[in-house]
Amino acid sequence: MAMQTGVGEMTKVQNANGNRAKTMKVQSANGNRAKTMKVQNTNGNREMFDRIILASQSPRRRELLAQLGLSFEVMPAYGKERSDAQDPGVRVEELAAAKAREVAGRLEKEPDRERLIIGADTLVVKNGEILGKPRDEEDAKRMLALLSGTAHQVCTGLCLILIKGDQRVERHFHETTHVNFAEMTDKEIDDYVASGDPMDKAGAYGIQSGAARFVTGIQGDYSNVVGLPLSRLYREMKQLKKAPEGKADREAACEGKSREIKEMEVATNQKTGEVADQRERGAAVDQKAGETAAEQKDGRAGRGDGKEARSRLDLQFDFLRELDQEKSIFRQNYIGHHARRENDAEHAWHMAIMAAVLREYANEEVDMERVLLMILLHDVVEIDAGDTYAYDEEGKKSQKKREMDAADRIFHILPPDQEEFFRGLWDEFEAWESPEARFARACDNFQPMMLNRMNGSQSWLDHGVSLSQVLERNARSGEGAREVWNYAYAHFIVPGLTEGKLRDDREELRGQQRINP
Repeated sequence: MAMQTGVGEMTKVQNANGNRAKTMKVQSANGNRAKTMKVQNTNGNREMFDRIILASQSPRRRELLAQLGLSFEVMPAYGKERSDAQDPGVRVEELAAAKAREVAGRLEKEPDRERLIIGADTLVVKNGEILGKPRDEEDAKRMLALLSGTAHQVCTGLCLILIKGDQRVERHFHETTHVNFAEMTDKEIDDYVASGDPMDKAGAYGIQSGAARFVTGIQGDYSNVVGLPLSRLYREMKQLKKAPEGKADREAACEGKSREIKEMEVATNQKTGEVADQRERGAAVDQKAGETAAEQKDGRAGRGDGKEARSRLDLQFDFLRELDQEKSIFRQNYIGHHARRENDAEHAWHMAIMAAVLREYANEEVDMERVLLMILLHDVVEIDAGDTYAYDEEGKKSQKKREMDAADRIFHILPPDQEEFFRGLWDEFEAWESPEARFARACDNFQPMMLNRMNGSQSWLDHGVSLSQVLERNARSGEGAREVWNYAYAHFIVPGLTEGKLRDDREELRGQQRINP
């Protein structure tokens, strides 16, 4: 797309299908670089905000934002943004906020007109190393060699600043997408770097351009890898627009997670990425000579844990120490007041209390000790396997194997008798094979639905969840506690549907007898 850069010049850009034109106006306040580009909405959509400003000079972000069909201006930030945060999520949010605030500062003296400023920043993360734009060609080659044949994460942070009169609301968030690369030869890397395409891109590649041939798969939002997670951005803009005065400020305050919590969340994302790495490499582990057939069958080959030489208490405390990691495994659903995501330990605790309180509604008589143990143990495998969102179809394809491998390792830490007992409870829970397992599994479905209702159905909104997906997820919930399932349907699902927070696909369900529990 060619663009003239003279002061006040107008350039009309016709899209590929000839249906509509975007008008771009370039202005320079000092004759130098402070350009403003205006992208006009000509498709008849009602404007969401009086004025939208993209605080980025990235042509890729400009092209992505134009896909929303809204008028906006491009007003790049030119400051040298910095962040010392080691957590990629914190860093991209801080860098995005610096860009948005710089542009907001330039507009302080303008009339009190509603305006939304969007700042964004993208980083690539591999094995804990944050990869920004390459310094030179050698750095680009190093980054690509690091990504070759493995999985990595792309993290884009956004800052939305809404200014209305004397009110100012900031909202920060980030999205992470997992990307798998094929093995690249040295010549392929050299040729790609020589093309110049990697030099202005985080991680030294453009998924939308020359590097597309190296990508074997992604898990998450494609547009997030390009530089702007459109689906999440659009939902956040809608939420910001419709929030009553004062409410947006409270929501923004709640959404401001602490640095420590975000560090833990990203550590979890990195662990999930490492699991993806292992899957991409086939989870190959060199087998040591002398391993026994029994060890190989258990999937414990080569560990050399010396378990038989350690005391019973040593093994028990090793297991308890291992379980502390559950506090750092963050789920996709939020806690009730939406301040942050819930971790696995909180989920298990809340489920255990729920089961004790709702015991009278279990369809069958249950042994509560077994129910509570199943609940407390059911997510320990996520220490290795990571959290798989209930509606992540791609993630669920490998979930069973990841979790079985994790169960092999984690329960093996215990003394043999306890390993057999606790692993048996975990297997029973997974199989829904007893009254206790069915009641515990039902509680595992009810608890996140309750929290989702408390926080405005945020996780449904984040992922665009549909009614059919929720009904599929809860197809067996009534087997554990029919009365509670009826209540959950009426009080958690139906309101989300009527409020438009749960995607309505009832037409697809008509005649399938899945509308009512």
